[in-house]
Amino acid sequence: MRYSLQIAVPYFRPTSVFGFALLVGIYVQMYSGLLLALYYLPDPTFVIPIREDLCMEVWWYLYVYKAHVLGVDLLFVLSYLHVLKKLYLKNYADGDLDGWFTGAYAFLVYHLVVFLGITLSTNHLGDVTIMIAANIY
Repeated sequence: MRYSLQIAVPYFRPTSVFGFALLVGIYVQMYSGLLLALYYLPDPTFVIPIREDLCMEVWWYLYVYKAHVLGVDLLFVLSYLHVLKKLYLKNYADGDLDGWFTGAYAFLVYHLVVFLGITLSTNHLGDVTIMIAANIY
């Protein structure tokens, strides 16, 4: 609680757009994932026919699906830009250590979530990811 009361929001800088866009991207991913989960069936043999049927029947399904698929790439690009910006500004030297730990945990958690989401999907990318993960261990 004390940490949240001591946060000082600096004046607007053009480089602070990365963090805000990353936050918006995370919210869009959570919302689109929730909407897609409402129509999810856990049988991998029906994924492609159900996706085709939903694209025809539900008017917003294709938009939400594309936003969710492309949002993963956007999330990674924005997160790396945000971290590189912090390193370039040498924020680690005079920055708040709690903020760095929180950011590192969030970074690791959504990498794990994306890894699990890719490996559980039924497409060629899931197969490639499972093969890479199996070869690492």
